[in-house]
Amino acid sequence: MPKTFYCLLAVLGLLAAAKADSSPTEPAAPVPSADALLDEVLLRLPTEPLQIAGEFRADPREGKSERRGLVQVFLEYGASPPRARYTFMNLFGGDLEQMSIVRSVGEPPRWYYARGTPLVEAPAPDPSTPIQETDLSWADLSLSFLWWRPAILVGEETVLDRPCLIVEVRPGPSEPSLYAKVRLWIDRQHRFLLRAEGFDQNGNPRRRVGVKSIMKIDGEWMIKDLDVTTLPERWRTSLRMEVVDRPQGAASLR
Repeated sequence: MPKTFYCLLAVLGLLAAAKADSSPTEPAAPVPSADALLDEVLLRLPTEPLQIAGEFRADPREGKSERRGLVQVFLEYGASPPRARYTFMNLFGGDLEQMSIVRSVGEPPRWYYARGTPLVEAPAPDPSTPIQETDLSWADLSLSFLWWRPAILVGEETVLDRPCLIVEVRPGPSEPSLYAKVRLWIDRQHRFLLRAEGFDQNGNPRRRVGVKSIMKIDGEWMIKDLDVTTLPERWRTSLRMEVVDRPQGAASLR
């Protein structure tokens, strides 16, 4: 198990690692290039299989009632190639939708989709579309923007009392996206993601992913509360993570 890691799902993917024995008063790490900074974030993703469970809740909107359910995330960033699987369920644990993503070096990501109870393979939807009428997309949940290159440094800001470097990325031709660009707030010292904000072609913000609180369990920093907000409507979907396990065997994700 890594010394420490910081889970961001990704969604929720929202997931990165940090050294628990580092002190907030230590000198800030030197600033690398924007591409190298994102590479450091990816290197801190856990390499051992990791399973996360929690609950999602989407605010009511346009006459629709509140949406609630369960979510499970299985990550294998140490596999060759790296892969992840995301499953959305109702409050009784019945499967609704599942998406798997496989990332081979030098190739576009491959998406595999299933839906229904029980789950049945189906054509994969556009990864930028909302999941279960929430404000979260499959692309957001898998933190796809962390793999976009090239990146540029555009500024600095403090988030959750942590000095952050702001990086801007744009999707490549093989990554269809709701966004024309995404800004990422990366913890300057520990190199983990604290906020992401996607913008349309006119520079208007479309969606914000933000960490609300973190917790420390057995020396590991993990996300506890995450909010995803659609803009400008300010519709919000909240993710609350409850369980983190280390599976004994890797599940097949194709």
